[in-house]
Amino acid sequence: MNQERGGRPARLLSLRVVLLGLAVWAAPIDAVPPLEEGQQAWQARAEGFDGDWAQPEAIGRAVRAFESALESDPTSLERYEELLRALYFMGTFTELSEEAGRAVFVHGVEVAESAMRLLHGTSEIADQGAEELVNQVRDRPLAGALHFWSAVHWGSWADRQGIMAALRQGVAKRLRLHARVAAILDELYDNAGPHRFLGRLHAVAPKVPGFTGWVDREKAVELLARAHELVPEDPNNELFLIEAWLDHEPKKHPQARARLEALVLWEPRPEFLVEDAFALKDARERLAAESVEE
Repeated sequence: MNQERGGRPARLLSLRVVLLGLAVWAAPIDAVPPLEEGQQAWQARAEGFDGDWAQPEAIGRAVRAFESALESDPTSLERYEELLRALYFMGTFTELSEEAGRAVFVHGVEVAESAMRLLHGTSEIADQGAEELVNQVRDRPLAGALHFWSAVHWGSWADRQGIMAALRQGVAKRLRLHARVAAILDELYDNAGPHRFLGRLHAVAPKVPGFTGWVDREKAVELLARAHELVPEDPNNELFLIEAWLDHEPKKHPQARARLEALVLWEPRPEFLVEDAFALKDARERLAAESVEE
């Protein structure tokens, strides 16, 4: 889908509304270069976290600064990666209204599409094969990362649009393609994120004839097992594998239940405090649901 809508100022408007709502857009950057300001704010993203939602100030500053850094260096893959990661954190781990959350991921998709145009010369890549796309960018550092974040932002956008609306716009095919390219280029990126994302897609996407006939529950388990094998300390890798067993492999239920009971006792990693806390909260909720069903 072509996300261009008349130039960058118009595309930034919705995000500026979100940042104004978080009371961070107008705050001055204290004579610190935007890139440095963004990186400092990103490292501080967990400050004030109380186990519920991340506080908006640091991540709002990071997004604002990374936007500025990208405007100053619009051909930098690194700037795209930093901005896409920060936008995902803002839209997922801070408490936003439904409208504000949608605006974050509308903008995230726009940024991701710009990154694809930088990598491939076009954002219209849906009809190309994964190997063809890989061959175009194999020598470009962070190409895998940008395909990964493209999958993540399109998926987050789809969650807020409704599954059938997203399917009619071909989003499921796009998610699968981005994740496959990312897995080939850099399977370890974001704690084995490409395998985790693609496995989760196979695990939870509905099988709709003509749209998602490729969904394969066995493939889901295989991919999630690979993510866990690569980075077993990531609680999302553990949780998503457990959930795939619970949902699709009845013979694995006793093992899955035991591992779920162990998972809820994990402590978040300090460097991923917010991200891990959310995963462990999801694990507790799944354990509670399993207990009710017994």
